Amino acid sequence: MGTSAYYLKFQYSEVISAISIGISLFYIAPNLPEGIAFLLQGLGLGIPMYLLSNVIEPLRPMFHYASILTVLGYTLASLEGFRILKGSVFRENVKAFPIAGLLFGAYSVDISNLGVVGFLLRLFSLILSLYLISSLALLGISKKSEEEVIVGNLDIKFFEKSFEDPMLKEAEDAVKEFIVKGDKAPIITYIAFYGAQAGLSRERIEEIIRPILNYRRREYSILTPKWWKVMMEKREVKRREELIKGILRRLER
Repeated sequence: MGTSAYYLKFQYSEVISAISIGISLFYIAPNLPEGIAFLLQGLGLGIPMYLLSNVIEPLRPMFHYASILTVLGYTLASLEGFRILKGSVFRENVKAFPIAGLLFGAYSVDISNLGVVGFLLRLFSLILSLYLISSLALLGISKKSEEEVIVGNLDIKFFEKSFEDPMLKEAEDAVKEFIVKGDKAPIITYIAFYGAQAGLSRERIEEIIRPILNYRRREYSILTPKWWKVMMEKREVKRREELIKGILRRLER
């Protein structure tokens, strides 16, 4: 079979044009509002993949499933961007959808001529794609479970000791939000507000909160095992706890 057989439905130039438009959409989209950006990125990736599924016949299942899951994933991320869906699960893990589609489609590719090796490749692709899809489906539950595990392992004595002062007692929720979840906005707002009321200069307030401003939460791939996330998050909790202790020492100066 000649290579011309792969181009039955579309002309080569049409496919190249569609891919070029798709790539352009994908890279221009981030400059737009989040909801629209994800939608355009999904189309920018999904349409070229669909065309490739009709052009490269041997790999058709891979690109076909990838196009479907890409559009699905980016549409869900777009709904989160428009605040129609709550949370950020799909926005944070949207890149896993096309990967899962490619892997799932690889299971359907005809590689029978490879014998046992072909069977193992198909089996690996199927298992990994199902793992990705199930991880996405259970991500919200997993995050909640991990947070509960982390909270259960916190040094509660730190909180009891730190909030004996009535003024600091008011900051308890903000501090716990940062230590447990890594959400730094509440504690920064608290220190900036009460620091200004106490007559601290802007430079002094910036000096106090700079370690938290510079803090960046650890990010994980969708492929990261849950046990590794829990272990690393426990370390992150200790790290954030030390940052808070450092701020308390600065406030005592």
